[in-house]
Amino acid sequence: MMQNLREQTQSTGFKVLVVAIIIVLTFFGFGATNIFSSVQPSVATVGDFDVTENVLANETERERRRVLAQMGPDFDADSIDRLQLQNYALEQLINRQVAYQAAEALGIQVSAQSINTQLLSSPAYQIDGSFNEAMYLQQVQMLGYTPPQFVEELGRSLAGEQLRRGVADSAFVSDWEVAEALSVLEQRRDMAYLTLDIEEAQQRVEVSEDAIQTRYQEESIRFQTPRTVDAEFLVVSVDELMKQVPAAAEQELQDIYDADREASLTQGERDSAHILVLVNEQRDDAAALALTEQIAAQLAAGEEFATLAGEYSEDPGSAAQGGELGVAGKGIYDQAFEDALWALEEPGALSGPVRSEYGYHLIKLNDIVETEYPSFDEQRERIAAELARDEAESIFVETVDRLERLAYEERYSLLDTAAEMGMTVQTLSGLPEGASLADVAAENVMVPGLIPLIESLDFQDALFSEEVIQGENSPLINIDDDRALVLRVNEVYPAEQLPLAQVRDQLNAELGREMAQANIELAAENALLELRGGAAVGQVAASLGASWQTQALMPRSGLGAELAPELVEEAFALPRPMPGEQSFGSVDLPQGVALLAVSRVVAGDANATLTAQVEQLKEGLSGRAQRVEFTAFFATAEADIGVQRP
Repeated sequence: MMQNLREQTQSTGFKVLVVAIIIVLTFFGFGATNIFSSVQPSVATVGDFDVTENVLANETERERRRVLAQMGPDFDADSIDRLQLQNYALEQLINRQVAYQAAEALGIQVSAQSINTQLLSSPAYQIDGSFNEAMYLQQVQMLGYTPPQFVEELGRSLAGEQLRRGVADSAFVSDWEVAEALSVLEQRRDMAYLTLDIEEAQQRVEVSEDAIQTRYQEESIRFQTPRTVDAEFLVVSVDELMKQVPAAAEQELQDIYDADREASLTQGERDSAHILVLVNEQRDDAAALALTEQIAAQLAAGEEFATLAGEYSEDPGSAAQGGELGVAGKGIYDQAFEDALWALEEPGALSGPVRSEYGYHLIKLNDIVETEYPSFDEQRERIAAELARDEAESIFVETVDRLERLAYEERYSLLDTAAEMGMTVQTLSGLPEGASLADVAAENVMVPGLIPLIESLDFQDALFSEEVIQGENSPLINIDDDRALVLRVNEVYPAEQLPLAQVRDQLNAELGREMAQANIELAAENALLELRGGAAVGQVAASLGASWQTQALMPRSGLGAELAPELVEEAFALPRPMPGEQSFGSVDLPQGVALLAVSRVVAGDANATLTAQVEQLKEGLSGRAQRVEFTAFFATAEADIGVQRP
């Protein structure tokens, strides 16, 4: 069963559905309109709309689904901060309601034809580039809507988007603004720099023995071997239990194959079309049924199904396609619709009026898509393995419970537990606290399942827990869904102080680098004071035993200069120098400290800039202006409508 689920979640159809859900929830939101309103305490209000606790709970759940769909099956749902997610969902609700109500106040509406076009062209409902009715209905149901409610919410969302575009498009950027931006962004600078290298400075310092001994004593805890242990454990795994499961009888395998084959061929898939007559506020049940029977009579008289679907069907997704729903399996449609469709036996057959939660349907069976089922010989090994795994999983639960109980009762040993359960005690040697695979002694490499053991935090925590260190058996540790173990420590090897001789070189290097860093920082600070005081740059360089490197007309991007980004950033952060003068600064680099001087600043020129660059900048500035314009409009709209947050 678990394997079938894994295969389904890896299928193309499943991945398409996940992508579709993400698109729907991300771009449309469909966030809790009056559909969910009821007499409940209000969490917030937006104009005449109350955000009730139920509304917020529905929207928060939608956001949770979006996150899970986007992050993939391996994402831990428990890691989502529910309060943070709820606050985000509330802001999304408020923002959408402000947009909806502002659009309504300005008379912005979206036609039914535009909504229908949006649905048909949206990739969220397409498979291989074509609209798929089954996927559309599945998503609508998954999000908790009926198709009419979904269409209504989409219309409001599109109206809000039209408002946003209209406001944003009213913003513009003048040529003067572009020229001013270019003068700064395309600016170039003449600069010079010299570097005080920490490694060179380190060669000129001497670390005293007293300093080494003092550091060693002050930070002695750093210079200890980790505590290590020898341990033993008993492990239970589904894979090992599968080897103990008796082989299934041939007849049992054949019976399972026959049942699976019959179920697969019975379900199959259906290619169908339908005509939907809605039951709604404008049309009651009796009127909808009467119209459906009238259409059925026209079909019986020989009129084309596709023509009548285009004329009468109120399903916006399929009406324009002649009512075509495409190919789908069971579990997609409303149950009454599905029962009626699967009751049709021959391609071309028509149903009578079928009542679903949406209204009345007339269904046409276009084709039955039968599944080609593999032979028994091809499926025998799979069926046998699944049977064995199912049996092993059942045994696993019982075995783990027994292991936990016996190890707890024995308490200070695993020998009796191993003997009673017919298991072998496995050992690990010299495991350091906080071990990684690289730290594990070579003699452990042949231990089965070593990698997941070492990487399991539960294993590490149990191994060095106070009770286990004192010799008790550990509680049961679940390594993963299919493996569990208990362990105990045989021997503890305390941490030992490393002798000074063994770490002297390390300490000498550390202290030497610290002294060198302090020396060059002090030298750079004094040199910068001298430069800003009017000292000649050559004289300062000579006193430092360094030389200046020059870079003419360096661009803000640093392109072609081959300089450290920190140098370029600091060069453009320095103030523009007066004519004949220089601006000085310093910057920390990975290899030391650099002094730098800027002597000339040349503004960017729009006439000397490539047309493509100018257009790109203009586009960027326009985007920023649009965002500023809409933000200002939105703030005004929010104030006019009236928003009360918790």
